[in-house]
Amino acid sequence: MLRTRVRAGTAAGLVLSLVFAALFTAVSLVDLYLPAFAPQMGEPTPVTLRVPYGPRIVQGTKLLGSHLAYEHARIVIPRGTLLHEGDDDHSAAFAYESIRRPIGRGRLLGYAVVYFIVCQMLMAYLRRFGQSRVQLLRPQLGLLVLMLASIILAKSLLLFTALPEFWMPMAALPLWVALAFDRRTAFIVDLCVAFMASSLLRFDLVLFAVLLSRGISATLFFFKRRHPRQMLVAGTFSGLSGAVAYVCLTVVFEGHLHVLSDLTLGASSNLLA
Repeated sequence: MLRTRVRAGTAAGLVLSLVFAALFTAVSLVDLYLPAFAPQMGEPTPVTLRVPYGPRIVQGTKLLGSHLAYEHARIVIPRGTLLHEGDDDHSAAFAYESIRRPIGRGRLLGYAVVYFIVCQMLMAYLRRFGQSRVQLLRPQLGLLVLMLASIILAKSLLLFTALPEFWMPMAALPLWVALAFDRRTAFIVDLCVAFMASSLLRFDLVLFAVLLSRGISATLFFFKRRHPRQMLVAGTFSGLSGAVAYVCLTVVFEGHLHVLSDLTLGASSNLLA
């Protein structure tokens, strides 16, 4: 007879962490191993090229000569765009992709170890502090599978669409966990999935903070688990908290944010995402 209430022990947690760390690493770096996804100057890019948000030094001009400017920016080159060497954004995106390929063993091992630590942290928490149901092997396996599916969805969005990375629906997973299990488990799942999603863009700090605030807000504002309509309220407050986090962090890094200009971008708006 099939046993369905098997408690997950230390050995099971270790095996699950190793297996899913390898799967998360494969999903995160799959585009670097496919030659068809490598961009070439003068040809349409096969996938969307993204340079994570961060500081860069650009050269400008003044009346008396040239000067260097320091700014924060993110670059998105949509899939199918013809790359030109004369375009600064195209050159920056191509240079960024060039330093990522070929991926070395050290970087590959680094990603795997980071994902293993996150999975092991989640398994240890569920095993020691989780409610009775999440201490079982099947629920833990199910949570990891759902996290993997969420990361695959996020990776597909980054590679095949030009939408901002903030469109990742990561808050849906902790909200479902809060409905199926409890809020404490949802919090730790949100932390793990937000961290893994941000790792797809070199551990983007702004993306991580926005995803984390969304997941926590969705869980906190999900007051009545017996009323599924409360998910709409939780989702609304989740989106608002993510927008506030994005505005605050952008102002911290850049000193300003043109809200109206961002909103006019439609689906490409970071605030609307």
